[in-house]
Amino acid sequence: MFESRHITPHTTPQPAQRRPTLGVVALVTAWVLGIVGIWWQGAQLAALCLSPSAYRGRNAVLVREAIVMATVPLFGGFVVLASLLAVVVIRIVLAAAADYGLSQFALNLLVRTLVLEVVPLLAAAYVAFRYTFTQPVYSQGTRHPHWRAESALDQAMPAAVGAIFSVIFLATTSGVLVSLIAYVSVFGLSPWGVPSFTSMMGSIFTPTVSAVLALKTIFFAGAVGIVPMIGLSDADTTGLSVGRFARLFAFLLLIEVLSLVGNYY
Repeated sequence: MFESRHITPHTTPQPAQRRPTLGVVALVTAWVLGIVGIWWQGAQLAALCLSPSAYRGRNAVLVREAIVMATVPLFGGFVVLASLLAVVVIRIVLAAAADYGLSQFALNLLVRTLVLEVVPLLAAAYVAFRYTFTQPVYSQGTRHPHWRAESALDQAMPAAVGAIFSVIFLATTSGVLVSLIAYVSVFGLSPWGVPSFTSMMGSIFTPTVSAVLALKTIFFAGAVGIVPMIGLSDADTTGLSVGRFARLFAFLLLIEVLSLVGNYY
């Protein structure tokens, strides 16, 4: 008789579950602590910029010098850049509107596009690349050789205030200039277009839109003045680095998206 044999099925050994190594855990922990540290330093610098006691004594002189250095050398170049950009965009929009029979909406579109969106963002980017990114990154161990402040945040504060003032000043003056260029492009030098122009401006700049524009400009200025000025290491303390640019770009993009939601939704 045949003997019955119990055949056990062949099972493939299951690979052991991979567990995160100590290096990965350390890397993630360092990344989280770095993000928290950057936010904490930014909050401290923002609080220092809003503190009246920070504008006394020698800091008052440093703040005035920083405002002048961040505004006066940049004003002429930015006005020329904004004017050229406005003329080009206005010509393109007016020509396209005339081709499609929409000339009556062209001026409204130009003001909404240039004054509300383009000019504040352009001012923030211009001040960031021409001024803020030329300043040192201030970390816990960084000291500026020419300033004798009490801490690294005290050293960063004058430059941050200068950048904030510069963005607000350039955005405001250029917004007015671009509006005048748009008026001259549509109505010429004739004063007969003033009533319709002022009526249109009043319909655009409602209290909600004006508040959103003011807040967006202030937050743009704060981002340009504070975000690139903070860091956790002393490496690459000057110039444009990928980390500083990425942080600032993310903040500006977030502010712009929120302003669009506030204006159009």
